[in-house]
Amino acid sequence: MRRHAPRAFTLIELLVVITIIGILIGLLLPAVQAVRESARRVTCQNNIHQVSIALKAYDGAYRKFPPGSVWATTVNPEQKNNPNLRESWVILILPYMDQQTLYEKFDLTLPIPNAINMPARSVRIPVLQCPTDGKNRQPFMGSGSSSTNQLGDNWARGNYAANGGLGFMTKTTGAGGALPMNGADEAVWNANTTVVPNTIGGKSFVRGVMGANASVGAEPADIPDGSSHTVLLAEIRAGYTPSDSRGVWAMAGGCSNTLWGHGYYLPALGFSYPYSNPDSGPNFNQAQTGGDGVLGCAEIQAAAGSAMALANEGMPCSASAVGANAQQTARSQHQGGVYVGMADGSGHWIVDAISQEVWNRLMLSNDGGIISGEAF
Repeated sequence: MRRHAPRAFTLIELLVVITIIGILIGLLLPAVQAVRESARRVTCQNNIHQVSIALKAYDGAYRKFPPGSVWATTVNPEQKNNPNLRESWVILILPYMDQQTLYEKFDLTLPIPNAINMPARSVRIPVLQCPTDGKNRQPFMGSGSSSTNQLGDNWARGNYAANGGLGFMTKTTGAGGALPMNGADEAVWNANTTVVPNTIGGKSFVRGVMGANASVGAEPADIPDGSSHTVLLAEIRAGYTPSDSRGVWAMAGGCSNTLWGHGYYLPALGFSYPYSNPDSGPNFNQAQTGGDGVLGCAEIQAAAGSAMALANEGMPCSASAVGANAQQTARSQHQGGVYVGMADGSGHWIVDAISQEVWNRLMLSNDGGIISGEAF
């Protein structure tokens, strides 16, 4: 009996099969990417919750949260790249994050930029990093810019920032000068700009939770607005270039791991944003103006191709001298919003389209305006 040899695929048939496979992959790939991003978002939300719990443990031990940044009394925050920076809030809570060994590696008798502290500050801490951010494995290298070279190299990054306040990270005297934030001088925190008055009837429209050399606790006496209605932490993105200091967890400052100058618009009370380079609200990118006050901003913009190109990447910065290292808003690479941790340890998703007034009320710890859960 004669057997017929199996018929081979023709070229056309093979091309049809390849095309069908390509279409199926094209249909499946977005779904796979969506599942992966969903998993990353769960991890990111869990991370910010864990860090909030560590901050709550610190509050339980000291009856207040750590300051967002520590400045020696001889250091003026206006000297933005001062090599004598002291501890950040992250360093202070390391023992409450199961990082006692790392905490002990720091020599806190020396400034953190000192080379002796390089091995400790270079350690990546997974719980501080959101897996959606592809830049957080890139260490900050101060030597990459003349604006940051005094700060040294090999600083690891994170993606969570303390809520410092809605004004700049400095106290303006009103005579064009500036004073260092020091001690427990709450007046500095409550009045760190003279453009508009910052208090009405004892209520502060600047104060967040963890300021510079000052902080509050979770008790109602410290946060009259309620710890479940006040943001403690929010997401930020790691620096666009190696010399971009955004996201550096061990560095004290306004554009490393603390939110400053990121709101301030309460029309019902006659308040409006007083700065010419705004950075207000989550993922601020309005008209590509303003942005985070990053040291060496012009160089970062050049690396992106232009200021507009950097803004289109979702990482605008302000080249204003007054804003350098003094303002930063919440940012993420998630679609449409950011995760925040509240002062009671809970976590929430905040959409980019949140109203400016609701955003500000959530950030202020003593403004007298309690925001219901339905508003955010």
